[in-house]
Amino acid sequence: MKLKAITFAFSLPVLLLIVILPGFNHQKIAAQEAANRRGLHRRLAYFHAPILYQDTEVRGESQDEGSAASVDQAIQRRGDFITRFDFDGDWNGLNNWASIGKRPPADHRRDAMARAFLYYSVVETETHYFINYCAFHPQDREPRCSDGECHENDLEGGLHVVSKGAENGGMGTLWLTIYLAHDNWFTHLTPAGRAAGIKLGGKPPHETPQKAHHYNADFIYDTVWRGVTPDGKIFTPRDASKPEDAGAPPGTVFRPTIWSEPWGHGMYGWPGPDTQSPYDRYRKPEYAWKNGFINGDGVIYFPGAAAGVPDYRKEVDVAPYALIDIFEPHGLWDRREQIDWKMDGCGGGKRGSANCAWGYFGTVRGERWGTDKANAPWRWDHADDTLPPGMQAYDPLRLIEEFNNLSAVPADQLSRAYTHNFYLGVPNGTRPNRPAPVAGIGARVVVVKPDEAFTLDGSRSRTADLDGRGYLLFRWESQAEGFGPSVTGERWIRKTVSREGTHSIKLTVNDGDHSASDQALVIVNSHKLFFDDFQSNVPQPAWRFLGQTWQQRDGLLQMRRPGAGLNAAVVADRVYPNDLTVETLMRLDLLYEEAREPFGAGVAYPNPTGNSAIVFGFAGTRRIDSIKDPSRKHLTEVAFYDINPQRRVKLGDAILKYGGGYKLGQWYHLKLSVEGGERLKAKIWPRGTSEPDWMYEARLPQPKTGAPIPLLVAGTSTSGAASFDYIMASSRF
Repeated sequence: MKLKAITFAFSLPVLLLIVILPGFNHQKIAAQEAANRRGLHRRLAYFHAPILYQDTEVRGESQDEGSAASVDQAIQRRGDFITRFDFDGDWNGLNNWASIGKRPPADHRRDAMARAFLYYSVVETETHYFINYCAFHPQDREPRCSDGECHENDLEGGLHVVSKGAENGGMGTLWLTIYLAHDNWFTHLTPAGRAAGIKLGGKPPHETPQKAHHYNADFIYDTVWRGVTPDGKIFTPRDASKPEDAGAPPGTVFRPTIWSEPWGHGMYGWPGPDTQSPYDRYRKPEYAWKNGFINGDGVIYFPGAAAGVPDYRKEVDVAPYALIDIFEPHGLWDRREQIDWKMDGCGGGKRGSANCAWGYFGTVRGERWGTDKANAPWRWDHADDTLPPGMQAYDPLRLIEEFNNLSAVPADQLSRAYTHNFYLGVPNGTRPNRPAPVAGIGARVVVVKPDEAFTLDGSRSRTADLDGRGYLLFRWESQAEGFGPSVTGERWIRKTVSREGTHSIKLTVNDGDHSASDQALVIVNSHKLFFDDFQSNVPQPAWRFLGQTWQQRDGLLQMRRPGAGLNAAVVADRVYPNDLTVETLMRLDLLYEEAREPFGAGVAYPNPTGNSAIVFGFAGTRRIDSIKDPSRKHLTEVAFYDINPQRRVKLGDAILKYGGGYKLGQWYHLKLSVEGGERLKAKIWPRGTSEPDWMYEARLPQPKTGAPIPLLVAGTSTSGAASFDYIMASSRF
């Protein structure tokens, strides 16, 4: 006995290990896969990273609020240097202007605040990588500041579209770059992008190059390439439109070039050293374009292994920048909810606290020369498109389609399925343990006539943390004819639908880590006679209940305490026509095998010679029937019944089945039409799917007489339980 006890004591830890190890190994594998993916994304971001021609400017009096006496013209250029948000050692957006305005050390190499960084993120579809590059500047300036032009903090950048493939050691091929300058997007194509069939001009109102790119439409659309040699020098190829040159030094890496304005830092594709500056077309034609910069001064940044520091005393300097993953732990994205909700510097007053990054979602906290004017990539927006802000993060392909014509690109080369997008928590978020949000549509069921406008409001949705006030991305979609493409970024929608029927509209909300969904039903019917969605606390006066088995609560009509007879809820409010359709959305909560009479909908016929009802719905399958015929299984059959006080007759000899079966606890639409008290049609379909054609038919031996009355039915006796979300009666057959 002791031996057995010892054996048991020894085996218990082993048993626990057997139970725990699979889960532990799964987590370990998942973590390793995530790390591998991040490593791939970093290599991709480095391989396709641009050479940045950052223009700088010493003119003006903006460094110290317009006081000419206090401006050091040389160090004013530091306001145009790229760096990282926490360059001064904290995540406080309220002190960045002042921090970068401090005099640097005499040895520029020790100027830690001017170390060069560029942010990046990678989003994937099945066919492409979308790499977002973003430059941070502590100051956005003008020659002389005012609240309307200058502001503290600045985030500018763009998107590189890379076709997946084995080319370039598995890094794929760059198709195009698209950069944002003053709320306008500008596309620059590579030879591979042109070969793939991409053309300029996109969707209305941007269907032509002129409309897509406004006043700069005739500027430049071919990417200009430069090389970076192993010793950090810039190499100019003989043909700047191609990323290659046989005469380049060994080890030269060719990269697309971009240009950033001085002061405001809007970004474009770099036009080259001798081409007209986009700045000339936009605001400062009196400033000469020299050597690829306004007035000939700037910094040429290139991707490197470590962050370099440009020399503010040189007219043109070349310096490496280091890459920072937007999704790195405790980085920009992870801190997106560190919002100054009370506008009190996150508790730190005017100077702000050490973690006061955002004024509201996606907008950096800042006070100098204006309040909260710099936007993160997930809030960048175009001046006149119909897209919501941040599409280059949430749905970059849709952004590319807005300003470019992709109709000639073969469909198999352009997937729309996102396989990796941390902005949407796909396949997971950066904070997987965060509680999921709650999606809520105000009205679950709306009944309208064809082409009648209806409104759905998703304002009940909320995050599960942050007191429910965290940011949510809204997305509405439906397969209803006429609904149109999905709607992103809107809390509420106003739509019309032409085709009669029952249509499901889905709302998905996303907090960046998890998604949640809710559905509303829009019933388009020009012949509605009665409708109830059970939202009130008490039943409408029209209702009559048989068997005392019904209760209305939580927006549902439920049958929970079965009686001894027919369990029916009858609408007795008017005289209904002979041709009548009854529709409901219902859930079977319990169904015994012996439940022969259906759970569903029906039509009652009061008559002086005897009342009766025609019903259709879900029916049980008795054990004895399954034994006799093994093909008959429970939770698969439906039936028409003719019920009166004397007998209950199943209509038709055939066994009616519903597809592969139905499930308890799931919602199904059920519709029954009765024509002339004789001809019957019915259909059933799962909630959230399109309404099918009629699926079942039956005919009565003798037509029913009397005025029909719509009803809901939940079997007879104690055969189960059901819940109903709505009922509608109409005269349309």
